[in-house]
Order: sequence, then C-alpha cells, then structure tokens
Amino acid sequence: MIYLSKSFDFSRKVKDMALEERPREKMLLSGAKNLSNAELLAIILRTGTKQKNVIDLANYIINKDSQGIRYLQDITIDELCEIDGVGLTKATMIKAALELGRRVASFKPNKYKVKNPWDIYKYYMDSLRYLKKEVFKVVLLNTKNEIITDVDVS
Repeated sequence: MIYLSKSFDFSRKVKDMALEERPREKMLLSGAKNLSNAELLAIILRTGTKQKNVIDLANYIINKDSQGIRYLQDITIDELCEIDGVGLTKATMIKAALELGRRVASFKPNKYKVKNPWDIYKYYMDSLRYLKKEVFKVVLLNTKNEIITDVDVS
C-alpha cells in the first residue's frame, strides 16, 4: 500500500510533461489550431500555482462559468484577480489578448464595397456580436457603394 503525504501534488508540472505535450512546444510543432482553449490560455498565463499547473489553472478559469471561453469576454480585471493564481499582470494580459483578437476579427478595410445586405452583415457582425444592447446603425455609402462611415442612431 502506498501512502501519500498531504502535500503531495497530483497535478503534473508542465516542465515534467513530455516536450510535445507542453502548450508552447505543441503550438510550435502542430500550430495554434491544434491546441485546446485551455492550452492557448495557458500560454498567455505562463505559470500556475503550487496547487495547480498552468493548464489546470487555465481550465479552471474557462470552466468558471457555464459560458466557457465566451465568459472571458465579459469578466472584469478585478474578477480575474480574485482567482487564485491570477494577479493584475495575468489579468491584464488575458484582457489585452482578448481585445487584440476582437480587433483582428473586426478589422475593416478602408474601401469595402457593398453589393448586397450580406456584405453589411459580414462587415459588422464581429464588432456587434456580443454587445449587451441592440445598436441601430446608418451606413453611409459613396456612389461606388463603398462604405464611407457609419453612424449609431440608437
């Protein structure tokens, strides 16, 4: 029979994992698309705690709410800081990464030609998708049907 002390850590440290199992190395070997949400978040977090390795911490953060990864968009920096193992630095890194991803997803080219309503949908969907209230926009086009600007009416 094996007896374990109370201080025995059941979570494996990332440095003890095989090289191809570590999130950063796995990303380099097989690409970011092949990583789980927790592994991607673990790369941003970099370190875990004495009780949880970084992947376990990332899983805990993602599963903290029933929305899963989507919850990270709504959580505040203060709420992130309340999680054991997440301080101000990690919280701001998470929120900065999310904002950067949002900006990439909602990037709009300077001259965008509108041929049908679907083009308007594609142009605005990423920037409007997770808003808490409905927004009514007026989209102004030039004579070539290119977007000049938009105005939030309500």
